[in-house]
Amino acid sequence: MSVETFSNIRELEQLDLSYNYLRSVDINILKVLPKLFHLDLESNEINKIVPGVFGVNSPLEYLDLDNNKIEHLGINIFYGLVNLKYIYLQGNKLQYLHPDKFLGLPNFQRLFLSGNSGPQLLNDRQFINALSLKQLDILGCNLSSVSVETFTNVTALERLALSYNYLRSVDINILKVLQNCPACF
Repeated sequence: MSVETFSNIRELEQLDLSYNYLRSVDINILKVLPKLFHLDLESNEINKIVPGVFGVNSPLEYLDLDNNKIEHLGINIFYGLVNLKYIYLQGNKLQYLHPDKFLGLPNFQRLFLSGNSGPQLLNDRQFINALSLKQLDILGCNLSSVSVETFTNVTALERLALSYNYLRSVDINILKVLQNCPACF
């Protein structure tokens, strides 16, 4: 499938390509679909996202990449997606997320990472810089510890899900960092 398939439907706002066998995303998809705000690529065979694939200043708000084979996301992969609110990355093979990956996303509200069991996905360091993030799901990611530093720059967090991990203790001082998060504990 090429982007030319969609070139005559420039008014398209939602595109669902889930449960197919797509291995990549064409770098021009958002150029030919300038009004696309919802892109669902769940349950495909995508293992790499090329930098620039999502463009700059697109109206994209919702991006679902759940259940693919993604191991790595470049630091600037979401650069310029100022309208992006929801990112679904559950059930991939992510090994690591750079803390600055979500900088420059002023409307970013929800991140779903459950089912990624990479050894360095989350550890005792600052996890993410996303001051507008309200919901963070990290279920079943083989986490053994979290620290105060882990959640230092997610001050707007309202919901944190850490179930189905291997946590043995939680530092009580995390409550101070997450004081605006009534559903965190």
